[in-house]
Amino acid sequence: MSIWKSTRLDDHSVMEESKIYLIEIVFDNAIKGVTSSKMKGDAKKALKYWKSFLKYITELETNNISPNDEKKRMTKDNLEEEHGKLDGQQQQQHTDKSQKTDDDETNEGTKAGTPNRSYNLGRDNCNLKLENESMKRQRPETPNLMKKLRKENDKLKEDVETYKLSISELETRLSSILGSQLTAGNPNIADLSDPYRPTLLGEQFRSLYDNELTDLLAYMEKHDLKEPESIAIMCDIIQNIDEFCLKANNQQVRKLFEMVVDEVRNPEVKQQRNMTCVKYTAQNSVELNALQEKTVERFVLDLHKALSSVSCVSLNQIFDTYFMKEFRTKHGQLTDQCKELNEFVSKAIQLLWMMKGHLPPVVLKWCQPDEPFDKVYFSFYTSTGEKVSQCIWPAVLLHKDGPLIARGIAQGK
Repeated sequence: MSIWKSTRLDDHSVMEESKIYLIEIVFDNAIKGVTSSKMKGDAKKALKYWKSFLKYITELETNNISPNDEKKRMTKDNLEEEHGKLDGQQQQQHTDKSQKTDDDETNEGTKAGTPNRSYNLGRDNCNLKLENESMKRQRPETPNLMKKLRKENDKLKEDVETYKLSISELETRLSSILGSQLTAGNPNIADLSDPYRPTLLGEQFRSLYDNELTDLLAYMEKHDLKEPESIAIMCDIIQNIDEFCLKANNQQVRKLFEMVVDEVRNPEVKQQRNMTCVKYTAQNSVELNALQEKTVERFVLDLHKALSSVSCVSLNQIFDTYFMKEFRTKHGQLTDQCKELNEFVSKAIQLLWMMKGHLPPVVLKWCQPDEPFDKVYFSFYTSTGEKVSQCIWPAVLLHKDGPLIARGIAQGK
């Protein structure tokens, strides 16, 4: 410490030349002393080194270094010699301490001998402290940020679900449109989304024979009607229902088509004037071209098919008035109180009406007595043979002369 406090140069020129050099030596020693003290954990001593260095600089600038004590005066060579001694002492201290680990010797020697690195480490430490303080100040905003992020995440999830539903709906609509275009006018391609597609109607029509017809035949047998006669009566009912549904279907489709075309060609507008409804129509109407008529026909057929099940109850009432009253008069044992007959007729009208709603319509195939027995379309009833004795139940075809949907039943001979 005495070498930092007592340097005095009598010769003014020497002082000026060596002042910077002296400051460098003293600064270097101060750094080494501070580093050594920090290694030993002596903070007070390290602080003392810095204070002595600052005091020496101040005295050197003001030339207040005492010249009285000859032992405290040093030349340039003495300062260098003292600097070398300090280097040797500190190197020995580092050598003793490095006996524990070689890595510590290298690191500590580097720290002790490199003032710039010590300065850089101090600066980095200061920057880290400032960054830590900045993070502490921002910490109160973290809960709000997390809340905002969760809210945005929930909204994104809702958007994803909405988009998924939209995509699913669009896929369904596209599939429906493509299916409609593919199956329109092509009975060989079944629309699996149609609950009244021909294959299901064929199965239900065969079920009508297995269930309702069997119950009705049992009822007729109790009223002294023989089986061949009862079967002939039931076939007559089925043929009349089939003819009735075909005529009603054609009339309904034609009427819908005419109503739509007439309204489009010659629109009518109603206005309320002075408590009176006045109708306004144009004097001239416009004819539809072939493409427009075909478009209207396609939509009318789709509309009729989609709503055809609504007409079943009304058609049942009309058929009862049109045909069944005369039938019951002819067959007195089959009154309107016969539950088995009413259920059979009602279900037959529903199935055959839905069959006629297809384009082209589903048809029934009958066989006639004494014609060759066609095993492709019919199964034997109770007896086999090469010819037909009686048609028990008709076969169901996809369309006229089309593929088989359900086989019929016939008595062979």
